[in-house]
Amino acid sequence: MHAGDSAGANIIHHLALCRSRSSLAVKIHGLVMIHPYFWGKDLIGSEKADGARKAMVDNWWTFVFPSNEGCDDPYINPFVGGAPPSAEDLRCRRVSIFVAERDILCDREKAYYRSLSRREEGHNGKLRVELVETKGKDHIFHLFNPDCEAATGLVDDWASFINHE
Repeated sequence: MHAGDSAGANIIHHLALCRSRSSLAVKIHGLVMIHPYFWGKDLIGSEKADGARKAMVDNWWTFVFPSNEGCDDPYINPFVGGAPPSAEDLRCRRVSIFVAERDILCDREKAYYRSLSRREEGHNGKLRVELVETKGKDHIFHLFNPDCEAATGLVDDWASFINHE
């Protein structure tokens, strides 16, 4: 089981993809992704109404990871290359994606969830994909206010995912 928040969620996404392309006998049972930092050049959802925040996230990414692909680099945009991620690509049985309602990344996180859940039926019950949304909160709110009710609820949901088999 791997867990990651923000950039850590992107890392575990790529770790699972690399694992599926290797011959290592490592088995990943599940992924917990808390507020994945997925992004892209083209505007989607709420990004269209918040150009200032979109520009801010664009600038952060190009500062942190300058590349020729910019915000469509596969390290930040899991949809680059035409095919959205699938459960077959991740080769795990369970995925839990935590999103925050007011996070500008939320629409991309939900698109990632939908891309995995569309393939859920094709796994004959072998894959469980869930989306856990915290209403009224923003990106990584739990790090700034770890004692708030929403943060303890997030931890409880995370623990429930890990302990449920």
